[in-house]
Amino acid sequence: MSLNIAVGIFNATTGFLTGTLRVTPEEIEMNVEPGEVWFEGIYDPEKHWYDGTGPAARPARVELPEAGVAPFDLILDGLSPGAAIAIANEAGDELVLTAAEGPLTLTDAGVYTIKVDEVFPHHSIFQHKITVTHA
Repeated sequence: MSLNIAVGIFNATTGFLTGTLRVTPEEIEMNVEPGEVWFEGIYDPEKHWYDGTGPAARPARVELPEAGVAPFDLILDGLSPGAAIAIANEAGDELVLTAAEGPLTLTDAGVYTIKVDEVFPHHSIFQHKITVTHA
C-alpha cells in the first residue's frame, strides 16, 4: 500500500502554480500534463513560482513611502522591470510610466494615488497613497 503525498504542479513555461495533488507516487506522472513539472510539497500560488530550476519564493512586494516633503523623489527601482505605474494627483491628472523610468520627482504638495501593475512572478496590481507636503 502506497501512502499519498502532496505535490505541486507548475507550468514549466510561465512558472505559475497550476495545482496541488495528493496522490500515490505511482499516480504522479499520470496526473502531470506535458509542459508541467512537479515537486513534492505544498505550495501557495501567492508565495511560490517555478523559476526554471525548482519552486522558489516570489519576490516581496516593494514598500512605497507613506509621506514625503516636496520636492520628493519617488524611487521606483525596486519594482519589477516592465511594471506599469499610474500616478494621479487629487485633481485627477494622471501620469503613466514604467519602473525603468524612475525616480519620479513630485514637486507639488498633495495626496498622490499610485497604482502599480507588476510583472509575474512579482505580485500583481496594488494601490498606494503618498502624502507630499511643503517644507
